[in-house]
Amino acid sequence: MQKSNSLLKYSVVFLLLISLTSCVTIIKRGYSLDEKDLANIKDNVTTKENLLKTLDYPTMVNVYPTKELWIYYSYNVRKFLFLKPKIVEAKLITFELKKNTVILTRRYDLEDMRKIKPSLAETRIDNKEPGLIRDLFHNIGKVTPSI
Repeated sequence: MQKSNSLLKYSVVFLLLISLTSCVTIIKRGYSLDEKDLANIKDNVTTKENLLKTLDYPTMVNVYPTKELWIYYSYNVRKFLFLKPKIVEAKLITFELKKNTVILTRRYDLEDMRKIKPSLAETRIDNKEPGLIRDLFHNIGKVTPSI
């Protein structure tokens, strides 16, 4: 009897542990970076067209007066039940292009990104497009009744 009770307790604990591990999910987001493709990209050799053929379009492009910066970003998030998701892996690769040629490649991982201090300064965007509020309410007072 004593032996069957302890066996039952261990079985219940074992089943609980298995059910809890099934509640952990890893979600992959962003660009899928293949190391074989990245090995084919060489500074001062690879052109913009070859970069597009090899890696496709980047996550983000920053255009400066004399160069372009192409950014490829991916990360994995671990989610456990109702707890706040946690980023467990991140990769960021930047390619600096000048005159349609890759001149500098930089790689960053999660530890590098944790060292980055975000700027508290504001970024001004010169957007001439009408906003959502204007789109919704631009007809108020402009409608004339038709007879």
